[in-house]
Amino acid sequence: ARRPAAALLEARGRPTRRRPVVILPGMTSTALEVWRGVDCYAGQHRRRLWSSAGMVRAFAMDPQCLQKHLALNGTTWDDAADIAVRASTGPSGADAFGPLNLWGELLQNLAMLGYDERSVRLLGFDWRLAPRRLEERDGFFTQLRREIELLKELAGGEKVVLASHSLGGTHALHFFGWVDARSPGWVEQHVAAFVPVGGTFLGS
Repeated sequence: ARRPAAALLEARGRPTRRRPVVILPGMTSTALEVWRGVDCYAGQHRRRLWSSAGMVRAFAMDPQCLQKHLALNGTTWDDAADIAVRASTGPSGADAFGPLNLWGELLQNLAMLGYDERSVRLLGFDWRLAPRRLEERDGFFTQLRREIELLKELAGGEKVVLASHSLGGTHALHFFGWVDARSPGWVEQHVAAFVPVGGTFLGS
């Protein structure tokens, strides 16, 4: 595992000033879990449906059941009848899946620098939904706004660094427009930097 934080600590010592960090993962690293399921997922409350070894097994053993739970109603853009699938929340929502560990090393390095749950948050989202529907159903952008405001307050007024990967970068740009339309100047007042990694800004 890479530990650039160790070299930084050795060269400069523990930082006395830390900007809070909010992470928006992408489609691959945002786990989805079953809250209500049928057939192969019946009674499997909070079983991971996406980004897990169980997904691979389901794809091999019963791909139609997996597809049924991932698919949305083409008219309402909600889950199918008797099914509810939602994004996992918190850092565990982007835990390593086999060799895929997009955020684990970053979080470990931040922890070495003194970060904890008061200064770094990871917000997964249901990547099946369009941004507007994501806010309508889950209040995702409202939650993101409140998380940033809270971290800034906990950090004594330090602005937040918003990091993203892939589709998370697209949603971050949507969020900037959404929040500034409601509170002009909010982004300038609360966000110190936007760090997109592999953003899908020109498509994917």
